[in-house]
Amino acid sequence: MLRFRVLANLSPNSLAQGLSRLLKDTDLWVASFLKLSAVFDLLGSSSNRSLPQTLDGSSLNSLLALKDAVCSGHFHFGLTRLTHLPKPGGSLLVPFGPLGFPGFRDLLVQEVVRSLLHVVFEPRFSPNSHGFRPGFSQHTCLRQVLRDFRGTS
Repeated sequence: MLRFRVLANLSPNSLAQGLSRLLKDTDLWVASFLKLSAVFDLLGSSSNRSLPQTLDGSSLNSLLALKDAVCSGHFHFGLTRLTHLPKPGGSLLVPFGPLGFPGFRDLLVQEVVRSLLHVVFEPRFSPNSHGFRPGFSQHTCLRQVLRDFRGTS
C-alpha cells in the first residue's frame, strides 16, 4: 500500500504511470475484499467465517485467481440478479422497473478499480468541486457559497 500513498502525493500536473502494475497488487485486492465483506456482514448477508473466505466459501486462492483473471483480461462481469422492490401495501414498485444486483465478484472488481482511481485522481480535483466525492455534497457547496460570496445576492 506504500505505492498508493506515493501516488496520492504526486503533483496535480504529473500523470500516474503504470496503473495496470498497481492493479496487480495483492494488498489492494485483500483490502477491497475486507471492506466489502464487512459491509456484507453488517447487512447480514454472510455468516461469520474466518477470513480470507468469500461469501460463497472460496478461499484466498480464488481471490488471487480473480485478480489474475482481471489482470490478464479474461474476467467477464456476470449476470445481475433482477428484482422488483416491494411497496408497503404488498404490491411491486413497477414504474422504475426491476433493479439489478451484481454478484460479489463483480462488486469486488468494481471496488478495486474504484479505490485505485480514487487514490490517483482525488488529489487532482479542485477543492471547489463538490459533486460525487467523499465528504462533499450540496450542503458543503452551499456552505462555501455562503462563506465566500458574502457581498452578492
